[in-house]
Formats: sequence, structure tokens, C-alpha cells
Amino acid sequence: MKQKLLKSLSFKISICFLFLITAFIIHSCKKDSTNQSSANITNPAVSQAKQWYESTYPVTTTLNSKQTTQSVNQISNVPFDYTQHLKPDWQHAATYNRLGAAVIEIPLDASSDKVASDFRDMTNNKVIYKQQYSRSTFLLLNYGTGYNAYIMTIIADSTYLKGNLSKLANNTYRKHDADFSGVVMYFTPKGAFVSSFGYYNGKLLPPLAQSNTSGTQAVQSLNTSALKPDEESNCLAWFLDTYVDGELQSSVYLYTTCSQNSSSGGGGGGGENGSGAGTSPAPAPCIPPQSTSTNAVTGHLVIDAPIGSEPPPPSDGGNPAPVNYCKTGTVTQTDTTANPCAQLSQLNAAATNAVITNQNQQLSVYSATDNVEHGFDQNLQSWSAGNGIYLTTPQINASASTPDQMNPPFYWDNVNGYTIGFTHDHPNGTAPSPEDIFSMLLNSQSTTLTSAGQQAVAFYKANVSVTVVTSDNNYVVTINNWSTVQTLYNQYLADPTAFDNKVIQNSTGPNNSYEIAILTAFQGSINLYSNYGTPQSYYPITLSSPNKVSEVPCPTN
Repeated sequence: MKQKLLKSLSFKISICFLFLITAFIIHSCKKDSTNQSSANITNPAVSQAKQWYESTYPVTTTLNSKQTTQSVNQISNVPFDYTQHLKPDWQHAATYNRLGAAVIEIPLDASSDKVASDFRDMTNNKVIYKQQYSRSTFLLLNYGTGYNAYIMTIIADSTYLKGNLSKLANNTYRKHDADFSGVVMYFTPKGAFVSSFGYYNGKLLPPLAQSNTSGTQAVQSLNTSALKPDEESNCLAWFLDTYVDGELQSSVYLYTTCSQNSSSGGGGGGGENGSGAGTSPAPAPCIPPQSTSTNAVTGHLVIDAPIGSEPPPPSDGGNPAPVNYCKTGTVTQTDTTANPCAQLSQLNAAATNAVITNQNQQLSVYSATDNVEHGFDQNLQSWSAGNGIYLTTPQINASASTPDQMNPPFYWDNVNGYTIGFTHDHPNGTAPSPEDIFSMLLNSQSTTLTSAGQQAVAFYKANVSVTVVTSDNNYVVTINNWSTVQTLYNQYLADPTAFDNKVIQNSTGPNNSYEIAILTAFQGSINLYSNYGTPQSYYPITLSSPNKVSEVPCPTN
């Protein structure tokens, strides 16, 4: 009997061990598959957005971690940090333009925690929209000053779903079903409430008066005795309950709505226990779009500034934006980069620098002997006025599989230096590409730079350039109209391949055809310089006719 028991026990242990090994292998394969998917992003706009998002919102905890004690007193009443529970599925991101912004809409990666939300009238302790009917996606918007990231959570009404949960996927930022009923809510990735909108039968509901939403999220405890209905004003306190794997993790106060009628409707369009008519929460206060343009006559940079009212609701069948952007007036500040001759002495001085000269000489050899691109950051020791000391930076190499693609690092610190340029070779001999130009725009919007303040951004924009080295001459490109480049980048985001192909198609023809194509594509928003084989002596070139480039005559003193 003892021997038989040991055999039985040994058999069971073997089975368990085999199960654990199998589970480990499956998990490892799944993890490898996820990593491969992340590495195979083909859209450069998505790749750049991914880099920005992951540097801005790093994951500091392991996904699939949640609290296990679920007593009401221990439920969190602070914003739910989505960045530690949800992961974007970058491989299936959608890019398009809408409501004045370049949009990247991203579903959740399969490795994300199972997060769901319900919308609760805490005054009456009544769930208006159930967590089982919720769906979240990532939303990245760029209005011209860099990315803003949001979590868009849609919670549908059961009368709309009619038991068909697949209908949730019909509702995105740019489209909602004609008969959608429910609520659309926006949060920052860190969980701060931004705004929400109620729908009934496809119609956006009018807002109610709203309190406690002055730009920062108010947080209250779960002491429901303090949340009794106000009989005269019918005010209701609205909470978002967040669940992980069906277990309540946080319950956070969003706002209070008040009406002169009955308390049904919940500020989100009726819901499970409402009449179905209801209202939307009041919209967030409008904020100014930071778009810019250059006045062709004065050379001044025009910056949009708020004068007050909000735009009408969208009429394109999609959902409202997370924030309302005000109508604008204008103020001006001097744009020092518009005149190509004004930058000439600065560029030629940089070209004589020993560090820059050495970089370009190395790249000139590569451009004649290697089909893979190579490059160097151009980093200043200090960005104080008059400092022209460049640091020696490591060489960056493209791979054989993507010979014309590099992701050079961008620095703005006193250890690695201050990146105001990037030099690299084009083995095919062409002028700067659209991606070269857009890299300057994206770096100007990175938190690495913007966190250093507006003076740092202004210095960067006045001094940044990209150098392209070929076997017979060098090019330098700068931006003179950041607003136009942003508009072009938004177009590029919608279809990068089509944008590039249009430039390539326009480059077939006379001599200097790629110069003509890139100048045409960027509509006067860039300054392009060439030395045509004469080191350290650049001059600006421009379109003198649709099919001809000429030197821009600059004063000699």
C-alpha cells in the first residue's frame, strides 16, 4: 500500500510538472509573439507615437497585478492609473485626421488587464451603465504642439446593445452607431477625468450644469451619507467604478450635475435605471489651440489665442473631442527662421567646426561605399547664447533590413548635450526626405524639450537643422514655417506611403529633380541649403520656376 501510494504521488507530481512546463512554454511563446508584433510596426507615424507614449508613460509595475482585498473601506478613491494596466496594440493602430488634429486611435493589446468601468449615480447608489457593457481604447491627438494621450471609454446602454456586445466595437472616436445610447468618457492615461458626453438613440444630449470640474479632478470618499439628494436642485454626484478581472479596484468622484426636474437620466442619457432621455455632463472649459502660422508680409509668427466661445458639436458622425478648443484671435511674435539668408552665416560657422567636419567626412566615405545610412547627433555642450562647442557623439547605423531608417536619440541635458541637429548620409544622393524634416518637428514637441521651458523650445527652433551628406555634395534643411510643416505632417500621418510616393513621383524629370520635389511638397515652409561639393560653404536654394532651382542671392556683408 505504501509503495502504491508513492507511485500514485509520483505520477501526480509528474503530471503537474508537465503542466507547468507546458504553461511556461505557451506563455513564453505568447510573450515572444507580442514582442515581435511590437517590433514589426511599419507605419513610421505610429512608431514615432509609440516612442513618445512609452517615454512619457513608462510601465513601472507588471500587468495583471491587482489588489486582492475588496472591502469597501480599502477600495481606492484616487484616479485609476491606466498606464499600469492597459497596453496599446500599436500593430493595429488607425491614423487619420479629424476635428483639426492628427489622430492615432489604438485598440488594447491582448496582454492588457481585463479592465471595465461602470457609471454610477452615487447619490442614489444606482449603476446607470454597467461595467459589462464598457470598452476602452487609446487616443492620441496632435493639434500642432505635440501629442496628447487619452483613454476613451464607451459604456453602452443595454437597450442599444440588445445582448450583442460586439456592437461596442462599432463606436470609435470618428464614428458612432446611428442608434447609440450610452456615455463616452475621456481620461488621461493616468486616470484624470477630462470630459464625458451622453447619447440617446444616436443623439448627443445637451449638458447640465456641472460643479467641481475646474480642470483638476476632485476626489471624495465613499461615505454615501454625505451624498443625499438635494430636493430643491436635484443634484446628483457621479462616480466611475473601475474593475480588474471583475473585481472593484477604484471608485472615483467625477462631477456633480444639477437639474430642476426629476433625478433620472444620470447625466449620461438615461441608462439602465433612467428614462432614456437624460442629459450630458457639462463640457470642460474650452482651451486655446496652439496652432501657428507665419505672416508672409511681416515675417511674424502668428499664434492662436482664445477669445471665448466653443465650436459646435461634430457633424461628421463621430464623437466630440476630449476637450473643446476655443475660437481664436491672434497675437504675434518674431519668427527669426523665415529668412534663409539670416541663417547662412550660422550654418557655415557650424560646418567649420572640427566635430561637425569630422562627422561629415566619415559620412562622405559611407555614402560612396555603403548602401546603409549612417549618422551622428549634433549636440551642443550648452544652449546658452553664443556657445558653439559641439560634443563628440556616437555613430548611429541603420540596419540592413531597413537601410534608410534610423531613430537617432534626442537629448536636452547637461550630460549628453543639447541636440540641435542630426547629420547622416543618403547613399542614393538625394536631398533631405520628408521624414528628415518631420523629425525636427517631432523633437520640438517632445517632453524632453518642452519640459525645459519655452525659451529652450525657442532656441531649438531657431537653431535646429538636418544635414544630408552625399557623394558629391551636402544639404542642410531648416524649418521656417512650423505651422505649415505641422499641417503637412498631419497629412503624412493619414497615409505616409502616399505622401512619400507623391514626392518620389515629382522627382522624376530634370536635374536636381528631388530638390524640386521636396521644395514643392513643403510649400515654402523649409529653407534648403547646398554646398554642391564645396565644403563649409553653403548657400540657400529655392524654386525659381516650377521645374528649376536657383541660388537665393544673399548679402555678402
